[in-house]
Amino acid sequence: GIVQGPPATGKTHVGLLAMRALLENCATAEAPMLIVTATGHALDKLMERVLLFEERVVRVGPRSPSEALRAINLRQKVVEERAHDEQHARAWRSLSKQQKELRDKIEELVGRLQQKEPSADDLEELLPTAQIMSMCAAPDGWLDIEEALEVWLQPVRIEAQERLAEQMLVAHGSKKRLVTASSDDAHGLKAAKLPSPAHRERLVRAIGNRKADWAAVTRVELADVDTEEEEQWEQDLVLGRNGERLLGADLERLMDEGGRDDEGERVALTMGDGVDEETRDYLLEHDELWQLSATHREQLCALWMHKKFEALYEQLSQLCDRYERLCADKAQLEQHMQLQVLMQARVVGMTAPAVAKFSALVSALEVEVILVEEAAEVLESHLIVALSPKTKQLILIGDRKQLRPATAVYTLAKKFRLDVSMFERLINNGVEHMSLTYQRRMHPQISRLIRGSYPHLIDHPSMQGRAQIRGMELPVFFVRHTKTESSDNEARSRSNAHEARLIAAIAAYLTRQGYAETQITVVAPYCGQQLLLKRELRERGMQHVVVVSVDQCQGEENDIVLLSLVRSNEQKAIGLLGIENRVCVALSRAKHGLFIVGNAGVLSSESKQWECIIKKLEQGKPPAIGEWLPLTATRESGRNALVRTAEDFDGVATEYERQRNNNARK
Repeated sequence: GIVQGPPATGKTHVGLLAMRALLENCATAEAPMLIVTATGHALDKLMERVLLFEERVVRVGPRSPSEALRAINLRQKVVEERAHDEQHARAWRSLSKQQKELRDKIEELVGRLQQKEPSADDLEELLPTAQIMSMCAAPDGWLDIEEALEVWLQPVRIEAQERLAEQMLVAHGSKKRLVTASSDDAHGLKAAKLPSPAHRERLVRAIGNRKADWAAVTRVELADVDTEEEEQWEQDLVLGRNGERLLGADLERLMDEGGRDDEGERVALTMGDGVDEETRDYLLEHDELWQLSATHREQLCALWMHKKFEALYEQLSQLCDRYERLCADKAQLEQHMQLQVLMQARVVGMTAPAVAKFSALVSALEVEVILVEEAAEVLESHLIVALSPKTKQLILIGDRKQLRPATAVYTLAKKFRLDVSMFERLINNGVEHMSLTYQRRMHPQISRLIRGSYPHLIDHPSMQGRAQIRGMELPVFFVRHTKTESSDNEARSRSNAHEARLIAAIAAYLTRQGYAETQITVVAPYCGQQLLLKRELRERGMQHVVVVSVDQCQGEENDIVLLSLVRSNEQKAIGLLGIENRVCVALSRAKHGLFIVGNAGVLSSESKQWECIIKKLEQGKPPAIGEWLPLTATRESGRNALVRTAEDFDGVATEYERQRNNNARK
């Protein structure tokens, strides 16, 4: 079954009714019902409501902040089940013990392999007499082996430091002071001395020895299933907890430009494309060490270190193979217990990325009924994983005119339409579906703005006669302006300081009318604007007004929404605001009041959707768009207040405010 529902038409409610009916009529089902959502947040909201009529529920997905759902998390359920299964617990303890023993051995070997450059003792053990004599015969006179090695390595360290500085310039896009290593800086330049293991591996493999398995060393940390899983199944964060930008695409770009090795450390030395057999023999047999260039000295050091640790490489590779086999055995044991837990449930809730991650587990469940909430946001590949030969009922509920699935590669989405969900594809191909038409959230003046996208949307009778927003003449208003946006080239984001100040002032004004900060949501399409809005709100002491992106507010609602559109430029570029799906989401989150700030001229000239919306606002009686926002407040002179900047709110007060202040004095 397919259910298409515009915003606020009760899609989740319909899904819960369908779920409840199926559970009541399938009491003897062998497999649980599978519920799939696009995000962890949506899954939490749905599972909390499912618990009201069904107790046997298991949640699979990223860690939930909800206290009510922690007890039904798959990880918690497995821990409880293991406590009652002594045979499984014994096997688990045995594998964990073997893992720890192997880890200790691997860590001990890896610790020995951390040596970055040869010591004098190494040279005496590894080098032929002729090369040792050559090392001691420095250009400025005879030196002991330790002093000679220190001087001989200086060109290598200086060249490495210069390359590191160049990489920093590329990564950060700004000039940094170039620091040159001196003989006293040896301790502080460990990372810039000799090749990282990843680069030594390339050098070694270039000369035909493929025994050193450095990838296995890295996998040791990733394979430890005892550590808490913190899977990043959600979309990339727009802002971090402290307001820092955490855009996944930008992080990948910095990684690529900054030159990081397989261990995540900044690469200090570059070995090029490797060394051929002739160069290898030349370096190992060369008797005039002081005539070698810095690059050749660097390569020769790597060859010496490989020769020293050759036996350890083989031993380490064997230990890592054994460790990985233990991890595989432990994962299989864990999967068996997970399947046992899930088969005891009547409802299993998973995020779409979790379905893909636990594909083997989902396949083993052989579910008969699958219900997908927010189906228009779920990649088709994730849904196909959930289907099995025993699947009898697939229920897709969503809205194809809201957000599409997020894809990791933009080019693939556009060229091969990977961002088209199964839900949207089936509807576009004429598959029979049901459409919901009555909306029960938005004030009629708000819902009319999205009727260009939803011509059959009907306001439920309960939406009539909604209370007026205190302090505002109209429930919907578009404050137009021509203030130019700013661009942050480093973060690839945009902001508009005028809009940020005005939005923050409107929010402060509304709180003075008795609205709680939690009743107000600020929406901005750009990360840079979100940062600016958070700063402006914080300066006004409003810590609890939520600031979100359009993607983050999908499926959410609040009494009042303040929308900052940001884009205002001579090129008339509107970017994300030209995407119909995002505009529908942004305009449909408010229940009682929606106040928009933006450059109406730029938007209407570049988008037919915005042109239609702005015409509707202009045709209102009175018009709901203008340069001045009309308030029900008055100034000290007694005149009705009109505002278009943050400063215009000074000296403005409503009758509600005056009465409340008088009551406070009594």
